[in-house]
Amino acid sequence: MNREITAGQIPVARHPQQGRMVAYSHDKASLVHAVEFSMLDASQIERELEKTTSAARFSEQLELRYQSDIHTTRRHHLILCLILGGFTFGSFSLWMVIINPKDLVSAILQMVGTCVPSTLLGVLLLKKLSEHWREYVSMLPSYTGFIAAYNVVINGEQPVSGEQSLFMFCWPLMLIYVNTCMKSPFNIALIYNIFCLTITAWGVHTAPISLSAGGLIMTAIGSSSFFSLLGNYWSNAEARRSYLYWLREETRASSLTDANSDLQRLSETDSLTGLANRRHIQPQLDALTAKHLDGQSEGALFLIDIDHFKRFNDHYGHLMGDECLRAVATALGSCFISPCAVARFGGEEFIAVLPDTSHDEARRIAHHVLQTIRELNIAHLGRTDGISVITVSIGLAHSASSALTDSTSLLDQADKALYRAKRGGRNRLEDTGFIFSQNDESLLTPEDIREALATDQFDLHFQPLYQLEPYQLTGYESLIRWLHPKLGNVPPDLFIAMAERSGLINAVGDWVLDKSCEAASRWHDAVNISVNLSPIQLANTDFPMKVAGALLKHGLASHRLILEVTEGVPLRINDQLLSTVSGLCNLGVRLALDDFGQGHANLAYLLKLPFHCLKVDRQVLRIENKAQREEVLTALLKLGHAFDLKVLAEGVETAQDLELLRTLGYDHAQGYYLGRPQPNTFSCDSLPPTQSLAPHCHLHIVLGN
Repeated sequence: MNREITAGQIPVARHPQQGRMVAYSHDKASLVHAVEFSMLDASQIERELEKTTSAARFSEQLELRYQSDIHTTRRHHLILCLILGGFTFGSFSLWMVIINPKDLVSAILQMVGTCVPSTLLGVLLLKKLSEHWREYVSMLPSYTGFIAAYNVVINGEQPVSGEQSLFMFCWPLMLIYVNTCMKSPFNIALIYNIFCLTITAWGVHTAPISLSAGGLIMTAIGSSSFFSLLGNYWSNAEARRSYLYWLREETRASSLTDANSDLQRLSETDSLTGLANRRHIQPQLDALTAKHLDGQSEGALFLIDIDHFKRFNDHYGHLMGDECLRAVATALGSCFISPCAVARFGGEEFIAVLPDTSHDEARRIAHHVLQTIRELNIAHLGRTDGISVITVSIGLAHSASSALTDSTSLLDQADKALYRAKRGGRNRLEDTGFIFSQNDESLLTPEDIREALATDQFDLHFQPLYQLEPYQLTGYESLIRWLHPKLGNVPPDLFIAMAERSGLINAVGDWVLDKSCEAASRWHDAVNISVNLSPIQLANTDFPMKVAGALLKHGLASHRLILEVTEGVPLRINDQLLSTVSGLCNLGVRLALDDFGQGHANLAYLLKLPFHCLKVDRQVLRIENKAQREEVLTALLKLGHAFDLKVLAEGVETAQDLELLRTLGYDHAQGYYLGRPQPNTFSCDSLPPTQSLAPHCHLHIVLGN
C-alpha cells in the first residue's frame, strides 16, 4: 500500500567517520607512547608558560601528560645510567687491594654485593613499573651504594692513617652522578643530597681524622652538592619549559590536523544524504579500473537515477524531495557492503563501485537495488507512466565487458547504459554490451537526429566500387554512420526511416551530399562518388539547386556524382518528380537505382526515369540454390542491359562470388570482399592501375592509397 512521506519521517544515511589516534613525541628520537589523553586546553599550556621558569611540577593533568610523554625515553636513560653507575661504583673495589688489602674480601662483598643486586633490581623494576614509580626505583642503587660505601670506609678495617679521608673525598661523586647524570627530578635529588650530607657529616664526626680534613671533606661535598643541584634545577626547568613549547606547537598542529580532517570529511561527504560524494568515491573507481587493467580483478559500476524526480519536487515540494533523497540514500547504503561503496553523484543520481564482482553478481545486486527502492513505497503521484511510487533506473558497466581504458571510459559506459534505461521506460536495468535492434527504435526521437546534425555526430564511411573488365576502381559509395554519445552506433536503417517519417530526411540528405562532394573533391578525377537519396528528396523541386550548389562549393565535376535512389518509401513518379530528375540530368549528374530486387523497385522506374546504373540487391548473391542464384543473376543482368544500363552486383563476400559475376559478365561489383566501408582516411590523388582478379587485391587499392 502506498504512503505519503512526511518531513522527518525518513532516516538519514550517515557517512562513517574514521577514528583518529594522536601520537606525541618529545623530540625526533622520542618513542610513541601507548596512553592517549584527552586534548589539553591550549590556554592551560599558555598559563604554564607565563610562570617563572621552574623545575616544579605542572598542574595535575599536564603533569600526567608530561610524565607519560617522556616515560619511554626517560626509562631508557635511567637504565643506561644505572649500568654505567654500577660499573663505576664497583671499580672502586680495586683500590681496596692497594689501600687496605687486609679488608679486601669484606669490602668487595659489601660494595659489589650491594651494587650488582640493587642495579639489576632497579633495571628490572624500571622495565615493569609505570612512570609513577620510575624516579623512586631508579634511586634505589644510589641509596644502597652510599650506605655500603659509608659502612666500608667508616666501620670497616681502618687503613693507613689519612687514606680513609681519601675515600670520603670520593663521596661527592655520587651526588654529582644523581644530580647531573641521572637528571633526577629536583625534589628527589634534593632529598638524596640531604641524606648524603647528613651521613657524611656523621662519618666525619666519628672517623679518626683531623678537624681540618673533616672540614675540607664537608666543604667539598657541600660545594659539589650545591652546584650540581643548581645545575639539576636549571636542567629540569629548561626541559619542562622546552616540553611546554613543543606541546603548544603539537596542540596547534593537532588542532589544524583535526580542522583539516573535518574539512576533508566535509569535502568528501554529501551534506544532504550523509553519503560519500563524487570526490570521495573517485579514487575507488580509479582503483577498480587499475586492477582490471593490470589483470588482477574485475568489477562493476552502477549509475542510479531516481525516476521522474523533478516531477516529485514539483508535486510535493523541495523539502519532501530532500526527504526522498535521504530515504533512497539510506536504502542504497543497505544494499552494498564493504568493499563496495555508494555515493551521491549529483542531483538525484547515485554511483556505486563494486570491486571484485562478476558480471552476473553485479546484475543480481542491481535487481536487488531496484526491488529495494520499490519496496520503500514512497508515493509519487506526480508520475504519468502508471507507476505511483518512487523507482530508480540503473546503468551498469562491467570492466570485463567494456572497452576499458581508464575510469572515465567505464563511467561513460555506465552513463550510456543509464541513458538507455531511462529512454526505455525507466524502473529498469540496462547493461553494457548493448547492440541496437529494430525493437530499440523507441529509444530514438526526431530531436536526437536534430541534435546529431547540430553537434556533428554523423560521419561518412566510404565503400569502393569496382569495374570488373578491366578490373579497376571506379568510385566509392558514401554511407552515413551515427555514433550516438549515449546509445553507441545506431543502424542507418533505423534513423533514416525515422528521418523520412519526421520530415528530417532533407536535412540529413543535404549533409550527406555536402560532405560527400567535399571528400570526392580531394580524389583523382577518374574516381566517382555515389550518394544515397531518399525518394522524398527527389520530390523536392529545390533539390537540383542544392546539388548544383554542393558541386560548385567544392569544385566537383558533375559527371563524378552518382545519386542512388533508395527504397525507404515508394517512389511516386509524377510531373514534379520528373522535373526534378530532368534538372539533375541537365547538371550532368548520373542516377543509379539501388537495391533492385527488393521492396518497391519495379519496371516503371526503369521505363520512366533516366538511370544509368542498376544495382542488384545483395540478397540475390545469398540465394542458397546455386542454379537458381545464377539464373536470377543472369536475368537481372539481361534486364539491365536491355535498358542500356550498367549492372552492379552488391554483396560480394567471397572470391567465388566475384568469379561468378565475372563469368556472367557483370559490369561492376561491390562488397566486403572487395572493400569494407571505412572513414575517409585514404587519398585518391592518383588512380590505381588496372589489377588482375587476384583475391584480396582490394586491400592494396583501399588501404594502400
